[in-house]
Amino acid sequence: MSSRDNHSEVTEFILLGFSGSRGLHLSLLALFLLAYMLTVMENMVIVAVIHTSPLLHKPMYLFLSHLSFLEAWYVSVTVSKILVRLVDLECQHISFTGCMAQLYFFLALACTECMLLGVMAYDRDTAICCPLRYPSPPAPPTWPWWSSSTRPPSSSVPDHVPSTPLTTTSWCPWSTQCSCLSSTLSSTACVTRR
Repeated sequence: MSSRDNHSEVTEFILLGFSGSRGLHLSLLALFLLAYMLTVMENMVIVAVIHTSPLLHKPMYLFLSHLSFLEAWYVSVTVSKILVRLVDLECQHISFTGCMAQLYFFLALACTECMLLGVMAYDRDTAICCPLRYPSPPAPPTWPWWSSSTRPPSSSVPDHVPSTPLTTTSWCPWSTQCSCLSSTLSSTACVTRR
């Protein structure tokens, strides 16, 4: 008998879930379903309000709408299997492929959310530290490059997006990272507060 003949393959996992009566499962189903529906609805309302209100077409709010959209998908990846398990007590198995697909989407959405939070932090830093350099409300054709910054690295950023500031002033007393467009603007932006 060779070592090639002695192998095993994982085809499915057994989900133990919650032990207890059918009544406990139904009450947990109601609780989790209510929480899931509220989470998805509130995130979709945020997306709808931001995209329908012209006053909210600013970078910060567009990033928040992207975050809400991601959060709705993020919750849907994990909670859906719990709800199915609570509805059908006989469904105690998940296939290996299904488990790996769920893990892939969970990790992909988590990494995308982390990247989006990093872009949002940089956006707020730019708005606070260099308000004169912060862009005015964007025209709709420039919106997609913001969302593309949270896509996988294979997507490229358009050529019209500057990668470095035009000038950097290191003499600004309250921020060594203050980047301004001209010396006149930098003297206005970098005022010492007394």
